[in-house]
Amino acid sequence: MNARALSCYRSVYVESAPPADVLDQLLTKALSCLDEAAVFAEAKNVRDKAARVDRVLAIVGELSAALDHSVAPELTGNLERLYDFAAARVLESSATGEGKGFGEAARILKSVRDSFREARGVRGRG
Repeated sequence: MNARALSCYRSVYVESAPPADVLDQLLTKALSCLDEAAVFAEAKNVRDKAARVDRVLAIVGELSAALDHSVAPELTGNLERLYDFAAARVLESSATGEGKGFGEAARILKSVRDSFREARGVRGRG
């Protein structure tokens, strides 16, 4: 499958998939990127670490921007603070080269993902 066809397929999937599935996949991808960023930081591979950090920050930024504060202000406010804290830890870890912040951000995002899964009654891998 060429890149253009794959891009179209992904676009159609995201537009037609249930929002909860998209949320789960985004959080899972962010967790994967955080694990990889920590490995690349340890190996002093700045280019690949930066690519994973950029991806995580883009995902967290989109998740934060998608919050509808009119529906559940307390819940969305708490989620926004968690996303902001996770993003700050990722940025700090990236800047200092220490992997500790990647792990802290991963624990937060995993907790969010697992809470959504529990609310949906879904058990997932990882």
